[in-house]
Amino acid sequence: MCSGTTFDSFLDRFRVFSVFRVSEVKVNLVVSTDTLFPPSSRLRDRIGEGCLEVEREIFSGAGKQQRIDSRKSGSGAAELREREKMAESVQCFGRKKTAVAVTYCKKGRGLIKINGCPIELVEPEILRFKAFEPILLLGRHRFANVDMRIRVRGGGFTSQIYAIRQSIAKALVAYYQKYVDEQSKKEIKDLLVRYDRTLLVADPRRCEPKKFGGRGARSRFQKSYR
Repeated sequence: MCSGTTFDSFLDRFRVFSVFRVSEVKVNLVVSTDTLFPPSSRLRDRIGEGCLEVEREIFSGAGKQQRIDSRKSGSGAAELREREKMAESVQCFGRKKTAVAVTYCKKGRGLIKINGCPIELVEPEILRFKAFEPILLLGRHRFANVDMRIRVRGGGFTSQIYAIRQSIAKALVAYYQKYVDEQSKKEIKDLLVRYDRTLLVADPRRCEPKKFGGRGARSRFQKSYR
């Protein structure tokens, strides 16, 4: 006969072995007790009860896990759809010389901020009209359902204003193309191009550097032959 500790240790090993095998093949395990221990009715009864208990635990746990997984997959799909609905956004950039402005445009209520400040307070004041050009040209109603947050750095005041206006125009065109309709996007794009092509296309011109032998890039110092 086997002692209680021996049987308990066997049952623990069998429990681990059963969990491993059932998770792989998902079938009932049949263990011949005669091959493990000498014939004994009491021992066989105890092992049989232990096997049934382990089997019950394994398959009830597997069923619970399947229900949890199915619930998670259903809720995950709903969350994904909600996230896609909320994440109606585009990101575009505008450039002028060394200034770069990045506009994050999403569904909203007409808020436009530049480096955390409202566009109405953009500096310098003398160039504020330039930043408003896309809004004045297209109409405030086209911006009523979007929020724009613009980050600009590099360059000087003038270059930054030109980069801002370009990024605003490009972001609105991209948003309408992706989330509204092609006809509205085409109307907006045609209006912008007719007014000023640089609202959508970067200006590659750069200041030519000064060279030696003159006061500027092309001018030369006066010289005398005699």
